[in-house]
Amino acid sequence: MNKIPVIGVIDLGASGGRIFFCRRDSGRLSMEEVHRFVHEPYSEIDENHTRENEPEEKSFWDLFHIWREIVAGLKKITSRGELELVSLGIDTWGCDGGWLDSEGNLMEMIPHNRDARWESSVKELRIQFSGQELYEKTGTTVQSFSPLNQIYWYAKNHPGIVAKAHRYLPFVSLLYHFFGGKPGIDSSWTSTSLLSSPGSCEYNRELMKELELPVEKMPPINPPGFILGKCNAKIASDLGCEPFKLILPCTHDTAGAFTAAHTGKNSVIISSGTWYMVGMNTPEPIISETAREAGFINIGGYRENIFLSGLTGSWPAQQLRRQWSKNEKKELSWKEFTELAKKSPAIASVLDIDNPVFFADSDMEDTIKTYCKETGQPVPSTRNELARIVYEGLALKVSHAVESLKAITGMKFDEIVIGGGGTYNKMVNQWVANLTGLHVHTGLPDATSAGNALVQAVTLGWIDDIETGIVELLEENMEETYAQRTPEKSMIEKLNKLRELMA
Repeated sequence: MNKIPVIGVIDLGASGGRIFFCRRDSGRLSMEEVHRFVHEPYSEIDENHTRENEPEEKSFWDLFHIWREIVAGLKKITSRGELELVSLGIDTWGCDGGWLDSEGNLMEMIPHNRDARWESSVKELRIQFSGQELYEKTGTTVQSFSPLNQIYWYAKNHPGIVAKAHRYLPFVSLLYHFFGGKPGIDSSWTSTSLLSSPGSCEYNRELMKELELPVEKMPPINPPGFILGKCNAKIASDLGCEPFKLILPCTHDTAGAFTAAHTGKNSVIISSGTWYMVGMNTPEPIISETAREAGFINIGGYRENIFLSGLTGSWPAQQLRRQWSKNEKKELSWKEFTELAKKSPAIASVLDIDNPVFFADSDMEDTIKTYCKETGQPVPSTRNELARIVYEGLALKVSHAVESLKAITGMKFDEIVIGGGGTYNKMVNQWVANLTGLHVHTGLPDATSAGNALVQAVTLGWIDDIETGIVELLEENMEETYAQRTPEKSMIEKLNKLRELMA
């Protein structure tokens, strides 16, 4: 029997992972999800280091749980006798990594990007370089979780590990390493790491030398679509298949989502999920003080630059939902969470969801109430009100980002195209349409996974170009359009309030 060749897609987000396969039948691509799992970081107490006279708590990714779930998901593909897995691509978040010894073993577990330890070194970096100087050198801004800062922290605090290490591998590269692939990463990941120059496929050796960082221990940078080799024969045998190609898509999930956006010439693109990335494709990086001050950065995409602003997105809502599910010992669905928001009367409170207080993995309900109290606003008293103001905060922040994008680029946009999990959030999408005065069109809900599959499909010669594949995938997805309506007066007032909070 002739087997059907399929592409494997591993899409890892900050709180869960999904595995798909992509096939091409009757002249079009289609995707099928086969496995979904959740994961959470775990913490350890470090008695040797203290913070405010208390033992320091360190947070790590549960790497081996993630690996086991990946294997379980791939077996669901290979166990189907009619399918032949011919390639695999992996995408993840754009930070975090680990140090390997000369035998390829991980020297310690991978710290989580929300770990508090990164704060000390990022303060040093911001003293050593002005924000504009780093922006000009890298096209982006330094954050505590930026790989440049994480590696700098290790160089300052654990020089022994750095000295003994043979190689540093980003989290996504480490997974390819487990499969037997050659060390490597793609330019979409390094562009967001501050390790490379704007629009470049090379490390910023001058900057890394100035910071005394080991550029010689970094993996080679490749363009999206590069083949890292084939899966190790032993791993393939355990999976029940022949060795398959290991292909780098846009490994940074945001770049993957932008790759799968079906847009016109003058479109705002939003990749929606834990983070909401609001931006546009540009031929070249946009480097200016105005762009930096507005929170816009440049990252590498598939054969073009992406100019965007990263917003906290659905993180506060995710934390509330997780907190309430744990308290009730019952999973609260996103539909139920949204119903809570719908049933709430509007209250005057406004959240700047990008305020650092909302970044931590903490008691989000208490954090929101404390923020409202400290900013002199009504304190939400019910779950309905809490759900509503985090959704309102998201819509307000997205609308403000679109305003800023217009001002920086001088563009007159025709539409907003949103892909990812936010395609299902009708409440927020309608608010965004109302506040921006632009029609909002939903694209692929699995945009990052689709972007992953599309790059592999081009590499394998299944399709001639990305746009062809997008059109084929859209045939099986229901697109929605949210026409602009006159926004409620209260929402306009809240947008003005948001500007005050951000000032």
